[in-house]
Amino acid sequence: MVEVEVVKYRPIKLLAVIFTGIALLLLIIGVAAADWVDVKFTAVKDGWQSWGLWEHCYVITSSLTACVKKDWMSACAALTLLALIGSVGALGLGICGLCTHKRLLYIIAGVLTALGALFILISVIIFPVKFSEDITNAHRSDLERWDIDWTYGVTLGGLFFLVGAAIFFFLKQENQEVSREKTSMPAYYNNSY
Repeated sequence: MVEVEVVKYRPIKLLAVIFTGIALLLLIIGVAAADWVDVKFTAVKDGWQSWGLWEHCYVITSSLTACVKKDWMSACAALTLLALIGSVGALGLGICGLCTHKRLLYIIAGVLTALGALFILISVIIFPVKFSEDITNAHRSDLERWDIDWTYGVTLGGLFFLVGAAIFFFLKQENQEVSREKTSMPAYYNNSY
């Protein structure tokens, strides 16, 4: 039997990197899909019109074109893209931090995830408020109803994971070790890397 030392670590920073990766995937879905809201007009009998971050006008029928103002929609798209880029940077810094155990990398990754969460929070607040204002003011007689769609919820999920990642990146660990113990292993176990 060979005696080896087993060290157990707290996985807080690893959880931060995993949360950032999940948030990044959710934000990619939120940016790529065109289903932030669904709109139903009285002139359209057969269904709903999906509306995302990238189109401000839709031709509903030959006599009806629905538009919202481009300024706030562009701001929401830009904020979501900035959060996406910040998440990519935070993920890279978090992985480097796991390899080097340098606290500065975790702090910078925490700042990037916190800023990304702030940008997404602003975007998910502005989008439905301004959309409701624009669509009801411009098309009050033609609008039957509108609802938040699944991509908005996925982006909101990305916000929650970014907040969790930021908290975990900012947590200071005096010592990452939970326990250190010696144990016996079979003779064929080789611990010389």
